[in-house]
Amino acid sequence: MKKLLLVLMILAIAGSSVKAQNVLDGVYVKENNPARRVIPYTYLREADVMWAKRIWRHIDLNEKINAPLRYPKTNETKDRKNLINVFMDAVKEGSLTAYDPQDDEFTLPMTMDEFGKVGGADSLQIRVTSAEPPYDEYDSTVYRAFNPDDVIQYRMKEEWFFDKQRSELSVELLEFVQ
Repeated sequence: MKKLLLVLMILAIAGSSVKAQNVLDGVYVKENNPARRVIPYTYLREADVMWAKRIWRHIDLNEKINAPLRYPKTNETKDRKNLINVFMDAVKEGSLTAYDPQDDEFTLPMTMDEFGKVGGADSLQIRVTSAEPPYDEYDSTVYRAFNPDDVIQYRMKEEWFFDKQRSELSVELLEFVQ
């Protein structure tokens, strides 16, 4: 009788622990991106800047070190996106404002249609000759859609400066152009 009671208690404890158990898929608990927040730049006075220089940096996505910015090429993974898809989603939802890439002063915001054309989504007028006699020529419009996988380079506009109040050389990202 004692053995039967002991077996029933063990089964009851094991059964309750199985129901309350959360299975961990991996070695750590993954966070969602919305839980993260943007860290603002520290306050900087003009009088504290001893030296400043503006540069354009090019990020080539064909280099091995920049592969995480380019892959995955499709959005089939649930926890990762490539950088161009992150930008496009942010512009579509309105949390990021796209500006004209020809404007270095950020004064001309772009609409969604203009933003889609920056990456190559446009139409092209070409002259086509018919394959059958009388071989007439006619105009044809070819539409080329934007393909995020075709992005191979980013340009970043940065400002490097020396802050004499904190005694450190810092950089701030000013513009990101595809």
